[in-house]
Amino acid sequence: MNNLQAASIPTQPLTSIDPQSLKQQSQQQLIDFRQENQHQVNASDGQTIDVVSMLFDFFFDDEALPDPIKVLIGRLQIPMLKVAIIDKDFFNQKKHPARKLLDSISRASLGWSEGHTDEQPLIDKTEEVVNFLISEFDEDISVFEEAYINFENFLTDQEQGIEKVEKEIQQQEENRDLQIQEAQDAAAALVHKLINNREVSFEVIDFLETTWTSVLFNAYLSLGESSNHWRNLKRISTTFVWTLIPKFTEEERVKIIKTIPALLRALSKGMDLVKIHIDVQNRIFQMLAQEHAKIVKQTSKNIVTRIDDTTVWPEDGGADAFAKSQGIDTAEAPDFEFSADDTGEIQVVENEVDDDSITIISESSTTDVIDDLNKFASGVKMGEIAIDEEIVLSSDEDEELFDNIEEEGESYLAQAKALEIGSWVEFVESQSKTLVARLSWKSNVTGNFVFVNRQGHKVRNMTMNAFATELIDGRVKLIESSSVFDRAIHTIMTKTQH
Repeated sequence: MNNLQAASIPTQPLTSIDPQSLKQQSQQQLIDFRQENQHQVNASDGQTIDVVSMLFDFFFDDEALPDPIKVLIGRLQIPMLKVAIIDKDFFNQKKHPARKLLDSISRASLGWSEGHTDEQPLIDKTEEVVNFLISEFDEDISVFEEAYINFENFLTDQEQGIEKVEKEIQQQEENRDLQIQEAQDAAAALVHKLINNREVSFEVIDFLETTWTSVLFNAYLSLGESSNHWRNLKRISTTFVWTLIPKFTEEERVKIIKTIPALLRALSKGMDLVKIHIDVQNRIFQMLAQEHAKIVKQTSKNIVTRIDDTTVWPEDGGADAFAKSQGIDTAEAPDFEFSADDTGEIQVVENEVDDDSITIISESSTTDVIDDLNKFASGVKMGEIAIDEEIVLSSDEDEELFDNIEEEGESYLAQAKALEIGSWVEFVESQSKTLVARLSWKSNVTGNFVFVNRQGHKVRNMTMNAFATELIDGRVKLIESSSVFDRAIHTIMTKTQH
């Protein structure tokens, strides 16, 4: 048997060996050994040879193991057979040093990427340990403990560097969650303050608590509380609610009519920012036309509308007469273009009060209110406000994903929810390309999943719903986290029972 063990070190390079070809060679090797020693192999040893053969067949066929690791583990078939014959408790002891070593090697190789420069040390170390066992092991099983400790020390050194990289990612995600929570709270607080104890329609409340809250949230997240754009966005929200509160003087009704063009532009720009579809925007503006008509005691045909970022006065021929009767000269109510200063920065008027109360809108002049509305719209137009594509409170795409999950069954969503930090998954990118990654972060705020590779670098960032949909479509597979050896023994026992 020692001669067979010594022959386990091939002469060709590791990368040139096909695991399935080696599997056939290993099977033949055991057949030859049994035939050559048939007079010495008793029934018990014969059964041990069969189990070891099935055990290594499992390793060769395990999709979670990369080919170079399969080849290296395959070289240990004869040493493991010797261990199993010498120590009859080998298959029953989970903490047997030989079993621990096999599990340690297979676990370390999860997420291995072919051609990655950082992967070679693992292959080199595994090959070193395997060659050590082949050359040193005779009957003293303690060499497996020595090899196991050597390999684990190597992994510990590697993991220290990986943990440092991964902790930086986790800290970034944690900080991001805090920022997101702060933005959510700020958006929700502003909307609550504006609609609390005010009689506005359900449609208006729904718009503010969903679509417009998403605008507020993203702007706050992108720019922060101290930004001029956030301040102007608060003024837009306040002005919007102010225009929906009943007015009892002609002066206030005139102010509403003058304010509406700039208000609609600002609302449209805000919704463009978070990619609200134009059809959805049109439905919202139709609803607002009805709401504003009630306030000014006129039909919705007398309210200006928005088409392709252009203010359109009512087609009704009586619109001019209506405007003049309200003291409005239509020439004075075009879309006001706000011009930035020479540096391109929007400036806050000196000593201007930063207030989002309804009262300050009522007390402000019409021109000041319109300028405030246009500052935000202009900022969006000039690209000064950038929205993080990864952070969306609610989107049409996410709704479609959720509907898909609902239709296919909630078991996939339950699997996604139950996925634990440290779990390994395989992303199927194409028929010939896959990516194995480990879950490093689950956000309690957004539900986002962050996956890293074996080196701790981020390789995937996706919502829980998106992950569940990938499960449904078969584009991601969960990788067994249990011991490879235990799974192999379970498979063998299942086969032998049938």
